[in-house]
This record gives sequence, structure tokens and C-alpha cells, in this order.
Amino acid sequence: MDLTRMTRYSFKLPTSKNVIFYIPPRFLKSKTSEKNYIYLMMIFRNVFETSDEIIKFITKLEKPTESEVSLKSRVMIFKELVMTYRRKYVVATWRPDDSERLQNEMTVDISNLVKEHSEIGKSWRQVKALRK
Repeated sequence: MDLTRMTRYSFKLPTSKNVIFYIPPRFLKSKTSEKNYIYLMMIFRNVFETSDEIIKFITKLEKPTESEVSLKSRVMIFKELVMTYRRKYVVATWRPDDSERLQNEMTVDISNLVKEHSEIGKSWRQVKALRK
């Protein structure tokens, strides 16, 4: 799966493996909004690289524990939440008078996404360590 097609604002240079971000002008008005946009897109890319791996791993287990089933459901919910925020903040068209409100909402939402992303990562490392 080519993840660069999924994020409208990023692309890979043909001669390297580096991903280049194009930041839309509405996120260049402040460092906070630019940082929020970059966090959202990095989480988006990470979710689509690892969420399927986590779900497949847990699905293959014969007797998954309660924490593993909980992790699987958290990952699926988180994946949908990231998609919702991407549609709301990146894909959707903003009216100029809603811009400040949406930037403030985005700051709170991205903060919560980063915390949840971190928690899922910790849970995933624990599950992998216990199954070794």
C-alpha cells in the first residue's frame, strides 16, 4: 500500500526514501497550527503502517487475553478517530470565520491523539513482550 497517495499533502522523492510534506497555507499562520498539522499527518501515516500489523497479530492468536482484545478494539477506534480528524481538519474546506475556532479545536484534538497514540504504543510493546 502506497501511503503517499493516502496523504494528499505528502510525497516521496523518486531518488530517496524521504517523505516531503506540503503544508497547506491555512496551517502556516502559526507555529502551533503547523505543528498540529505535522503531528496529525505523522500519526495518520503511523496508524496505517502499524494498525493492520497489530490487528493481524492479535487476530492470529488462539486465545487472546483480555488486554489483547482491548488493545485491538482501541486500535480500531483510534484508526477511525484519526480518519475523522483528517477529514475534518485537512480535507474539509474551512470558512475564514471558522478558522480560529477550528485551529483551537485542532490543538485540543491533536493533543488527545498524541496521548492515545502513546498509550497504544506502550500497550503494544507490552503485548509483544509478553508473547515472546
